[in-house]
Amino acid sequence: MERRYKIPNQVDSTFHVWKFITLIDVVILAPSVAFCIAVIWLADGMLEMKLIVGLLPVVLTSVAVFIRPIKERPNIRAFRFFRWKVAYNRRQRTYLFMKKAIRKEEGSEVSKKKPSIPRERSAQDLIPIRRVFSETIETADHRLVKIIAISAVNLSLMSLNEQIQVMEGYEQFLTNLDDPVQILRVSEPINMSRYVEELRLKRNATGNLHKKILLSSYIDYAQSIQQNREMIRRNRFLVFDEKYEPSKEGSLEQAMIRLRVRRDHYIERLEDMLFRHRLDAAELTNEELKKALQIFYDYENAQLHTVTDETEMEYLIGRRNLVSAVKRIEERERLANDF
Repeated sequence: MERRYKIPNQVDSTFHVWKFITLIDVVILAPSVAFCIAVIWLADGMLEMKLIVGLLPVVLTSVAVFIRPIKERPNIRAFRFFRWKVAYNRRQRTYLFMKKAIRKEEGSEVSKKKPSIPRERSAQDLIPIRRVFSETIETADHRLVKIIAISAVNLSLMSLNEQIQVMEGYEQFLTNLDDPVQILRVSEPINMSRYVEELRLKRNATGNLHKKILLSSYIDYAQSIQQNREMIRRNRFLVFDEKYEPSKEGSLEQAMIRLRVRRDHYIERLEDMLFRHRLDAAELTNEELKKALQIFYDYENAQLHTVTDETEMEYLIGRRNLVSAVKRIEERERLANDF
């Protein structure tokens, strides 16, 4: 059976004026359209020349706004694609390294070495993650990072006094922080593949024709939501870290202890932050940390291939781990083909 992969679009929160035309597109096109109208109605000369001069900026702007150079990514416009292309070419530089000339002791001859061209940077070089262990992320710059997931409250259903109390509690939490933290809000499309599979099993199990038609409509509706990424959830995280010195014995263990103390302190304060409401706060497990890193660094593929096995993806940078990962993937593919 031939495999088919669908690359989903990113969550598009822009306001659409009409079909695929957004408000940003209208703002970008407005100056060129105004210039075209001014040239046609106010400038002197032949009508053909005025049309050429007036419509040229409109055509160029329309190409930059409406042309989608990547077929599988209709949410990327031409001007953004070329801008990313230029930025990528600027980042990927080649530096030639040559040692200084070394004079030989017995004479004045100079030995020169050929310049060595460095290789292009790989994904392992760009991602500053060394490993994930004990519900902690270890980075390449010798830091231990913990992430706490926090629930939310619905302010729209509260009265004005309750909203003020919530804001005051949040303000008090921020003012009493002694160490720097990072607060993240991540929009994540909901994966409805399991729900669709359950509906298919129910449809295949039932013998009622009307139920089958109804379940088929549910499946089509759920698949349309999944493809359009219309249903999302917002996850809220509190991120904090501790540095350690790799050359100092016991520094890693001391940093881990300080990190756990801060974790317990933050969870207790978050759960007691509100007066009449309660927030749920819990640190992310190793599996949840890997999923979060997958969303942060590879948002598109995270919607296609979700990390499900704790031993499937090891966040350990190095050639040996890369080779072992390739062998595991090949073995899994071979077993799937044999089956």
